[in-house]
Amino acid sequence: MNTKLLTLALVAAAASAGTAAASNSATLDVSVTITPPACTIDLDGNGEVVLPQVMSKDLSATAPTSLGKAEIGLNVTCIAPTPIAMRVTDNEASSVAAAAVGTAFAGATVAQAYGLGTTPKGNIGAYVLALKSGTANNASASFIASQDGVAWNAASVLQPVPGMSTAWTTGTAPLEVLSAQATLEINAAVVGTNDLDLTSAVNASGSATIELFYL
Repeated sequence: MNTKLLTLALVAAAASAGTAAASNSATLDVSVTITPPACTIDLDGNGEVVLPQVMSKDLSATAPTSLGKAEIGLNVTCIAPTPIAMRVTDNEASSVAAAAVGTAFAGATVAQAYGLGTTPKGNIGAYVLALKSGTANNASASFIASQDGVAWNAASVLQPVPGMSTAWTTGTAPLEVLSAQATLEINAAVVGTNDLDLTSAVNASGSATIELFYL
């Protein structure tokens, strides 16, 4: 059942009993709060992705090396059709290694990349989240993104740009979603070993928070 919370706050000002003179006016203040239908988002495997272990001897000393790809499913469910979008925050944003971004995902910019942590010698690498296999309301869908909520453009990656919203679509506008899915493809790369501290194992790790935004 689609329910919306509607609250009214009514305040009437009138002269209190016993005052010397009665007021000839009263003020009515009305406030309304309408909440959108609830939606939930989750990632397969509790959101954990482990890339294959690599040996330092298999990495370039002077140039970034791709770590390959991994995939994870993302699922959204709403109790009623709701216009929504995703916003994502890179919890390791300061550790993006700019030199590794293009190797992780051809054509990607630093603004589209996520960090993989640091060593004493600097940032380890970067990864990019490509959007694949979009479906919404049991039908094929693609993705669009906007930073102002007005101009929407086709999107192939999920960007951690502040204020950037990414939505499902079958045209040029965000869909009202009852259920939606996507596959996030993690494309990662590390910098050359000359820029890594290899006195011990290097644990590259990233973290991102994806939240739903009601349009």
